[in-house]
Amino acid sequence: MNLADISRWRTLFMSQKSLKLIPLVLTLALSTSAYAGPLSWLGFGKKESETKEAPQAMETREVLELKLDPRVKDFIENLTEKALEGKIEPYVGGEHLMAQMDQIFEGKKGLSVMGIAPRGAGKSALINGYALHLAQKPGSKKVILALDVEAFLAGEAHAVQERSKNLIEFLKANPQAILMIDEVHKIFKDGATLPNALKPLMAEGKIQIGSFTTDYEYKEFVEKDAAWKDRHTSINLPAPTHESVVRVLQDKLKSYTDFYQVKVLQSAIEEIAKQVPLNFAADSYNRKALEILDQVMSSEAREMKEGDVQSKILEGRISSLKKSIQLHQEELDFTSDPEETKEKIEELKKELTSLLTEHEEIQSKEKAKKLSEQLPELYKKLRNLSENQVEEKRKLEFEIAEIKHEIELANLKEAPRGIIDRIKVLKLVGQMVGIPLDILAESPKRHLERRESTLKSILVGQDSAIDRALEFVRLSSADLGPRRGPKALTLLVGGPGLGKDTYAELTSELREGKGRSPITVNFAQMDAGTFKNAFFGIAGGYVDSEQGGMLDEVRQRPNATIHLAEIDKLGPRELNSLLTLLDSGISKDGRGRPLDLRNSEVVLSANWGAEYSYDKLAMSDSQIETKYGLDQGSLNGKSPEAKDKMVITKIMRDAGVSVEFIDRIKDQIVVMNSLSFDQTVEVARRLVNRQIESVRDHRRVEIKVDPSVYYMVARNGYSPGGGARSIGSSASSTIKNILADVSVNHEEYFEKGSTLEIKFDLKADESGGTLRVHSKGKEVASREIELGKFDVYQAERLSTPPKGLKSIPGEVGRVSDPRNAKDAARKAVRRAKKR
Repeated sequence: MNLADISRWRTLFMSQKSLKLIPLVLTLALSTSAYAGPLSWLGFGKKESETKEAPQAMETREVLELKLDPRVKDFIENLTEKALEGKIEPYVGGEHLMAQMDQIFEGKKGLSVMGIAPRGAGKSALINGYALHLAQKPGSKKVILALDVEAFLAGEAHAVQERSKNLIEFLKANPQAILMIDEVHKIFKDGATLPNALKPLMAEGKIQIGSFTTDYEYKEFVEKDAAWKDRHTSINLPAPTHESVVRVLQDKLKSYTDFYQVKVLQSAIEEIAKQVPLNFAADSYNRKALEILDQVMSSEAREMKEGDVQSKILEGRISSLKKSIQLHQEELDFTSDPEETKEKIEELKKELTSLLTEHEEIQSKEKAKKLSEQLPELYKKLRNLSENQVEEKRKLEFEIAEIKHEIELANLKEAPRGIIDRIKVLKLVGQMVGIPLDILAESPKRHLERRESTLKSILVGQDSAIDRALEFVRLSSADLGPRRGPKALTLLVGGPGLGKDTYAELTSELREGKGRSPITVNFAQMDAGTFKNAFFGIAGGYVDSEQGGMLDEVRQRPNATIHLAEIDKLGPRELNSLLTLLDSGISKDGRGRPLDLRNSEVVLSANWGAEYSYDKLAMSDSQIETKYGLDQGSLNGKSPEAKDKMVITKIMRDAGVSVEFIDRIKDQIVVMNSLSFDQTVEVARRLVNRQIESVRDHRRVEIKVDPSVYYMVARNGYSPGGGARSIGSSASSTIKNILADVSVNHEEYFEKGSTLEIKFDLKADESGGTLRVHSKGKEVASREIELGKFDVYQAERLSTPPKGLKSIPGEVGRVSDPRNAKDAARKAVRRAKKR
């Protein structure tokens, strides 16, 4: 007699009115231990809670008795059995999804479920969680089976057909089974044998299926089969959010804590949830978050074991050093070599200072921890004070502020061993993605300050443009509520050589670390016919569609800087195809896969307004209005930013750019400034010095450059309204050629430790001059250099020579007093006009 028979007999006894006393008699008999065992099988003599659990225990035993057919066990797994054995963890935050699945599977029609989700939303976790949910659900007799798609589809076509036949027979023989198929789109390939066999049985309600796939694969493969689609009811899994990732981490935290014996602060959990979408692919949010939690706890547990020993060694070493110093000081009175003893004492003191500093850091961390533990109590006291207790409130607020300040000072120091804080999380994330800790941990304010100072120190003459560009970054950093589009969007316009490419490169390095280049797409390299396939990727089903588009790297670097260069080379139609991406930050590639730029900074660059960069310095508002076709007086009283917007949008309209694109981008316009001559000299100085440093480091020779060389390079590469590109070419060719002459013809002067001096002698008529190299008082190389005509109008705007440039050849360059710069410029103009 099995459990089911016993249960039926017990029900029969309980339903007979004439035998109402039997349960009482039997229950009393249970007080005798001799009868307790046998009668307990009938369910008598148990507590109420035990009696309620009996049916569940019976059903559990029946479920475990379901054996997989040997013909299907190689590609089918019993998830219910795994759940009952405690091998499956609960699905966090998906109670409403499992309730939906219950409604569908338990309905009269016995429909199947189609789970659709973006990558990384937790489809596999939901399947396992639902198996655990049904295993724990009272009264449920369903068995959850999972199909191993890869194993099922392995081999020749006839083998797959044989497996399909065996699977169908097994499912028909076990109607209590629900077959879960993760990555269901894979079974629709290669002839789709299994879907065609399952559809008739699903229509008759004989079997139930749980199909799961991504939204992209669903549209690409599954949705096209209308019969399969109609036999399923869809449920949509939401994309992971910050809150959902935090919830998953908190749910798993206890098991991790029990295993590693390490405490994790809430700030660390929040930091993991924050960093995952910024630095990892969207299809692995939950998995990557748990991986980070596991790694950081594992590392901390390992360091704890090693740290106890290190701490004791540290304390012992400090004590030993103190004794050694004391002994050496006592030796000073009678040693034969007191100087040597003093040197030894100094060495020991330096080592002791280093160890004491390390010890103080540990103490400061402990202090910060204790201070942070005081804050909740102080806040509680503050809340309990009445409005009239002004003085007490002020004292408490001051005390809280002081404590928070002390904690903030140690903010970038790690927590004591055994406690994981956000800094330890950031250190691990930085190691995983290659971004320095100081960048990951810096505040928005500090980041903006660093970007501003770095950009302004490198991009000559672009201070106002940088200020304007950083306004967009500051706005996104302020976190004023939900935002659309990329993290920051900037359109840099102006002629070549003004620093648009350099701005994008520096932005990438400042955001991700040295050596991290932006994801660059240069539209000058494609035409209207190739744009769509090159940028977004070829549509699925065509040759090379698997290669993807130019922005595929964004999936691996969600926090990247993206530089879309030369967008003025695109036609109106191609520009409009970028609108969705720029407006919402989300689009799709040629294969329908999502492109998410919401955590990226996008820098657009174009040559629109190349002449305007120069004209706005040289012309009046009235002249600009006339040249660019604006209404007379329309620029009067406008701010520089407003003038730039009006002129550039007019230039864009004249170029055929659509109104929709202009309206989207007009508030992000930044006009790069044309360089004046003195700024050109400063650029030349930097470029020449960069060339010199490269040679100096490679050949180990000392090279000195006279300021006259900078003037020569600037004159040679300068053009009104131009930029630094031609200056760079001038610097590279001029310096390398003259040094090559020395290296080839006078190699003895290019030996390690030698000193070379480079100087330029200007002719009286300033039409050219001689570039000379001296070493040991001897001229070892020279070249004749021709200079371009000096621009009259640029001379009128010539300001003070760059700092550190004490003498420049030519009348203008000889100015040593900044107050006389304008007078010298006017004289140079008059001479140029006479010539």
